[in-house]
Amino acid sequence: MQANNPNMQFPEGSVLLSIVESNAGVALWMQGIVSQVAALTRASSSTGSDLDSFYAQFNFPRNLAQFASGQVVFSRITATNQATVPVTSAVQTSAGDIQFYVYPDPTNINFNPSLNAYVLAPSVVDISVPVIAFLAGTSGNVSAGAINQISSNIPGIDSVNNPDAFTNGADQESDNDYRQRFIPYINSLSLATLLAYQTAITNGTPSIFYNIAENTNNIGNPQLGLNTIIIDDGSGSPPSSLINSVYQKLNMTRALGIQIGVYAVTVLTVNIAVTVSLNPLYDQPTLLTQIKNGLSAYFASLQIAQSVIFTQIYQVIYNSSVGVIEATGLLLNSATSDIACGFNQRAYVGAVNIIVS
Repeated sequence: MQANNPNMQFPEGSVLLSIVESNAGVALWMQGIVSQVAALTRASSSTGSDLDSFYAQFNFPRNLAQFASGQVVFSRITATNQATVPVTSAVQTSAGDIQFYVYPDPTNINFNPSLNAYVLAPSVVDISVPVIAFLAGTSGNVSAGAINQISSNIPGIDSVNNPDAFTNGADQESDNDYRQRFIPYINSLSLATLLAYQTAITNGTPSIFYNIAENTNNIGNPQLGLNTIIIDDGSGSPPSSLINSVYQKLNMTRALGIQIGVYAVTVLTVNIAVTVSLNPLYDQPTLLTQIKNGLSAYFASLQIAQSVIFTQIYQVIYNSSVGVIEATGLLLNSATSDIACGFNQRAYVGAVNIIVS
């Protein structure tokens, strides 16, 4: 206005100043409304619950946090009488900040449904029991040996330990990961392609391991028109609820006339024996723990049907600490060769025998 009329002034208290300020205020308010609407109407600019509601239109939920789970071993010194480990019994890490509880597994031969507990018969000194974290997220991914305290009263049981690391806990999916995952989902929806199968399997199960075998049955023999899917949740024993969930999601995308079968993974246990020379300036128990944790992490990264490479085990041992001087005499299941996995198998570390020379 002043550019068109240099003599026009806007002194404090003038009508012209109040008109200009009121229009500017309304314009800023409208600009804010427009920006807010723009942020809510596009997935690329929506966040949090607004992004969830946007993708809900496509039946595409965010991957929620997952609870870490695995096996712990309860032990006792005196094994004269029968003892039980009740369901919901709690265990924890040494600091007490990460807790887990025992859950029922009807497939475990030691589980007694009537007692709702796992039973140690007389003369049995230890038992392997499944536990799951109290809180969902990666905080439950603990290293081997980290769970070593019993926080419930379990008569006749003296100690607890987790022989393997827990790796299947997952945090809630971030907005950015959620957006990235939507792209292959919408591009493959109802196409019955390999990408459609992959996105269906991982939708809602972010840390799942899977292998898709086309025209193959669950024992590896050719069968035209049948797609077999092998899954693992990182525990080696995925629950039937997960198998059923994956089947239902795949059934929504399979082509008419194509059959699908979803099966739990078969665990291939790999026992390791090796001789190591350690730097005497380092704490030996700490170095041995680091080696075992490194091996657990390596096996946790393996996919279904992925072979265990013999020379990579040496590499893992050396990478575990600079305190490892030399590793020799490595044996994988008493052999000096790679361990090949079948299409329905996933390698899990078993007994680790480390001899210090």
